[in-house]
Amino acid sequence: MKRIFLWAIYVMVICAVYSCSEDEELFTGRELLETDAEAPAEMQQRFNDESHPIKTVLGDIRVNPFKLETMRLAWGNLNNTSIPEPTATRLYIKFSPTSIDDVIALEELDEMLYDYPLEYEVKEMGDFYIRPDYQKGIFPEQYAIVKPGFSFTKVPYEVIDELHIPEFDSELTKEAFGITGNDYDEYARVMYYEPDHDDHGDGDCPGCPPSPTGGGGVDPDYFTTSDCGCTVFNDTRRPGGCVRVEDTQLGWQGVRNVKVIMKDTWFNENEVWTTQEGCFKITRKYSNKAWMWVKFKSNRTTVKGVRGGYVWGYFHAVKDYVGVLYGPFNNISVDYARNVNTGSKAAQYWMASTLNNAVHEFDDYAVQDGIAKPPHNLKMLITNRRTEYAAPMFDKMGFSASYSVLPGWAGMLAPFLLGPFTTSAIVAGAPDIYIGYEAPRSFASDYLKDVMYHELAHASHMNQAGPHFWQDFVAGVIEEGGYGDPTGPYAGMIAISESWAEFIANTYSHRNYGNLTSRVNNETYEEFLEKRIHFWDFLPVGLHHDLLDDVDDAPITIEWNGTEVLVDDIDDRVSGFTIEQMFSTLGGFTKSIGIYKNKLETMYLQNSGNTQEEFDTLFEQY
Repeated sequence: MKRIFLWAIYVMVICAVYSCSEDEELFTGRELLETDAEAPAEMQQRFNDESHPIKTVLGDIRVNPFKLETMRLAWGNLNNTSIPEPTATRLYIKFSPTSIDDVIALEELDEMLYDYPLEYEVKEMGDFYIRPDYQKGIFPEQYAIVKPGFSFTKVPYEVIDELHIPEFDSELTKEAFGITGNDYDEYARVMYYEPDHDDHGDGDCPGCPPSPTGGGGVDPDYFTTSDCGCTVFNDTRRPGGCVRVEDTQLGWQGVRNVKVIMKDTWFNENEVWTTQEGCFKITRKYSNKAWMWVKFKSNRTTVKGVRGGYVWGYFHAVKDYVGVLYGPFNNISVDYARNVNTGSKAAQYWMASTLNNAVHEFDDYAVQDGIAKPPHNLKMLITNRRTEYAAPMFDKMGFSASYSVLPGWAGMLAPFLLGPFTTSAIVAGAPDIYIGYEAPRSFASDYLKDVMYHELAHASHMNQAGPHFWQDFVAGVIEEGGYGDPTGPYAGMIAISESWAEFIANTYSHRNYGNLTSRVNNETYEEFLEKRIHFWDFLPVGLHHDLLDDVDDAPITIEWNGTEVLVDDIDDRVSGFTIEQMFSTLGGFTKSIGIYKNKLETMYLQNSGNTQEEFDTLFEQY
């Protein structure tokens, strides 16, 4: 917790529970490439780059051709024994939330939720929909397409229709469209596409042809490489491409393990997650047009976002409505460029992408070092209204532990705790990690990653020390009003926890960026760490590095307010301790630097190659 955690709930009355304020700005830095310049005007790709949020506009209600009973009627009309009798492949359901607790439960469900009824024609897909009969205080209904056998007891819902959705275009679908009076030619229109391949079954890739050489696998000619370097289907009707983020030091990087959602104008919907390279591909074929979203949620981490007056982002994962695509679908590139307009969606998407990647990078480094990763299903909250960073780990401490320390936070935040959010809802939606990005300095990728690695090191530490240790630590930060001072009752816990997090942050930042940093004179994070002793007067960040490195630096002086100041005169003759060894001592009873020293001495000093005198001398200087 680099600064005291003063995260706030910005509660205000908004036009609808899931809507946005009229003065919100949408992104300007995010680009989505893939327009067909030769397509007629009505077929151009249109991406959501307007300066204000777009309201979804519905047309007329339609008769659902994918309803199971309709599909069975169509099947009977065809009288084709080679076509199996249709069965329910999906359920079209409607949720009716009645409380904030229901809203939280729906978010945890991890289904793609739509705020408009799907049987209606969509004239303009936007960021939000408001029902004509909307009333303040009423939670809007949410719609979803789920698999048969779906059961959920936390939120009231009803099954509107059982659906049979053929995997690809078929005579069955065409007949069902005819029965219901829908325009099949419009639905299945295929323009600017290469001829389809035959659909042969393959266990690893449904619908992909087997390798002509035999021995399993998929025909390599069935794939191609997109403009952003991803392996995608050669069939232009099968969506694929990449999601990327601009790193200010390293250039464009793939956004790892975020959800990509594709949906056609009816009930075809696919959800996939990007690879470590930020690539994705979808087996199902799409015709005519499709809508696309990117959602910053996976089983690893959820990035929630409070931006401006949109306080409901406290409960929801950040989700980007990318836009409408008309094909070809196999060369999509969603690029989130750096954007310093903190109030824009562009900045929020760039932040979410950058911080999401930091989680996965930390995981990689933690495995390399043999230390615990942060807890699974990490909950992160980002906001453009604050500058603080923290890892209170509320979600992972559990409701009762979080509730016990909430009064400390609520006391500082009393002016903000207004409106519809109950205390229990605030606790239930409370994050593990909090990042404020109001300050311009947040917009260098290496600086932002260094901040995030610090908070992730806290999360990893909690995994080792346990929730009771972390509850005491969070309570101590509250009581001390921040780091406090060396004489405070929680000074020991704060010293070991904060110095360890800062050491890991600088270490991992150096691994990721080397000499490609935004620091003055391109100083590396390792060089920065070499000359650090304490920060905040008593937090010994340099100690852990001196246990690890084999360098006894010469004294370092810097100019400070016109005076030469000695920065590092540490007598460091100790080396060879590993990050894994140091981390193994950080259990729930390691509540001071003294206890940390005793555990290292007992467990590892004898075989470290260091003498007792060298070891004692190093610690005495800190």
